[in-house]
Order: sequence, then structure tokens, then C-alpha cells
Amino acid sequence: MHRSENNITLGFLLLPAFSLMGLTAGIDVLRHANRASGRALFSWQVLSADGAPVAATNGLVITPQGAVGGAVGGAVGGASGSAPAFDFVFVCGGAHPERYRNGTVLTWLRRLARHGTALGGITTGSFVLAQAGLLDGYACSTHFENAQGLADSFPRVEVRNALYVIDRQRYTCAGATAALDLFLQIVAQTADPELAIKAAEQLQVDRIRAGGDEQALLHRTAVSVKAPSLANAMAVMENHMESPLPIPEIAARVGLTRRQLQRLFQQHTGRSPGSYYLKTRLERARIMVTQSASRFVDISIETGFGSHAHFSKCYRAQFGVTPRDDRKAAAES
Repeated sequence: MHRSENNITLGFLLLPAFSLMGLTAGIDVLRHANRASGRALFSWQVLSADGAPVAATNGLVITPQGAVGGAVGGAVGGASGSAPAFDFVFVCGGAHPERYRNGTVLTWLRRLARHGTALGGITTGSFVLAQAGLLDGYACSTHFENAQGLADSFPRVEVRNALYVIDRQRYTCAGATAALDLFLQIVAQTADPELAIKAAEQLQVDRIRAGGDEQALLHRTAVSVKAPSLANAMAVMENHMESPLPIPEIAARVGLTRRQLQRLFQQHTGRSPGSYYLKTRLERARIMVTQSASRFVDISIETGFGSHAHFSKCYRAQFGVTPRDDRKAAAES
């Protein structure tokens, strides 16, 4: 997308149980950019699949300005095939994106793509773009809890553990504060980098994070200042799930002895390194169990368990339920 002096229009499609913070973060960046420039550089409209109000995950209900394919602010690629009014359309996702099925929405998104509209996903909006086949051959981001499910369900999509990813005409982010960074980059790209800085100042953002920055996991972030070596060890574990490393090797990689690593884990997590590693692998496995259709034997392999029986035993010990029953309960919730 090249810089333009013209008004840039954006559409925000709200999915059921969408993340409100991701939506408002993006819109507030645009609002502050307009205010700083003294002109209406950006305009936006909020849509739902049928034009009806949509409840966010926190229970707040947003009334949209129209429905997909409807005549909102001009043609938006309705049944007539007219050119869309939007330069960008973002799908605002939320809980259980893997269950979302709406043929009208998918058809509308494909039509927008054919007309050259830049498409994006906030939080788990990437799932819907992937369902429409619009992320095949693209790199993307989504919330870390849903990343494995997205990768398993759509093998032609490159899922990155990044705050946001801009790959040609696809703009995706992990949601929440990552949406601030993504939309600040959009302002810089389409209007003026200095304007993005001014908007960031108004939002009290101390720096515009790069898209390549990894998503911050709370347990790592919480200890990174007081015990950076421990945070590094956690990162090593998270990056070696399928073939778990011996604890002494992890300690060596972060410049610690095994005893030092043991002491740090006990102090900050209340667990031994081995116990923490096992818990981390099982938590990854649970995401795959509840958010994908992957076979349990494949999940056990991808999370470093030697056999399905051992995996199932550890899973039940950790979560109090078998993988099969956990998947069934997730499908019914």
C-alpha cells in the first residue's frame, strides 16, 4: 500500500465474541492520526455478518454500521460485484475462531481480495481469512494460544510467533496491544511516519514495536527483568517441544549450571525445571487438543511424548481429564 493524500477507508468485521481491545486499539490509532494531521486521513466503519449487534468477549455489545455485502458508505462488494469502498478490511476475531462458519462472509472476503482490498486479522481473525483461502502462501500472526491450531488446520499458511505480520496485502496481529503496533505501521506506510510517532505519543506508547518481535508470554515477561537467564531457559523449552532437551543442556545454553537453573525455577515458579518443562509441553498439547482436529498420536509426537499412552497418562494427571474427553467438552462449550 503506497502513501496517499486521499482518505483511506477501513472496515472492521466483528465476529461473535470478538476482542474489544483489539478493535478499539486499531481505531484509536486512526483517530489520533487524524487529530494530529488536522485532516480526516482515515475513516472507518464497523460491520457484522448480518448488521446485527455483536457482543464482545467481555460482554459489551457493539452496534455495527452495516452488514457485509451491504451498501455501507458506498459499494462494498455486494452481490452486484461492484468495487469495494474499503482500502482495508480487518476481521476482528475472538473466542473459538475454529468454529466460525459463514459462507456469506467468506464469499465477501474473497470478492474484496479480487478487487485488491488489503485484508487483515486482529487476534484470531486470521482463522477466517485462512478458511477463505486468503492466507495460502502468506505468513501471518494470531494469538499465541491459537497459533498451533491455525498451523495444524491450514498447512499452507505460515504462522509466525510475532506481534504482527505484514505480508504483501495481508495484515495480521496477535490482538490487544499488538493491534496498536500494527496500525501505527499502517499509518506510517499509508500517510507519514512522523504522524505515526505523534499518534504513538498521544497513546503513551514508548516505542512502536517491530513486527518481528515475539509475542510476550506472561510467565517469561514476569521474570525477564529479575532473572533474564531463567526467561531465556523458558524460551529454549518453548522452542524445543517435539524433541525435549536434557535439563543440563538447557542450563548450558543459557550460561548456568544445572543447580543454578534448578534454584531459579524453584524460586520463581515453585517447580523444578523438568516439572515446568512437562507442564509447558502439556499446555501446548491442550491447545492442540481443544482447538484442532489433529490426531492425538500426532499431538503426542509434536509435544515430545514417546507414546500416546504416556501422553494420555500425563495429560490426565495434569488436567484431570483425558484428551478425548477434553476435546469433547471443548466442542460442546
